[in-house]
Amino acid sequence: MGNQANQMEEYLSRVIIDPLKWKISLYSDQGSEKIVDFDNMNTFLDLVQFVREEANEEVIEYASPL
Repeated sequence: MGNQANQMEEYLSRVIIDPLKWKISLYSDQGSEKIVDFDNMNTFLDLVQFVREEANEEVIEYASPL
């Protein structure tokens, strides 16, 4: 338990959805970054739907098409 008490929970602070590249970038409040690339449009759209349902809309952004 001592180890758990010293670890702070990470929270999703920013999500960037890039529909042209089928890529989702996830950022935490502690600076962690996870970039997920998809080679299947249906899987990409499923995760986009999940993010839109579960994440606070204030942290979701869409990449510029340029």
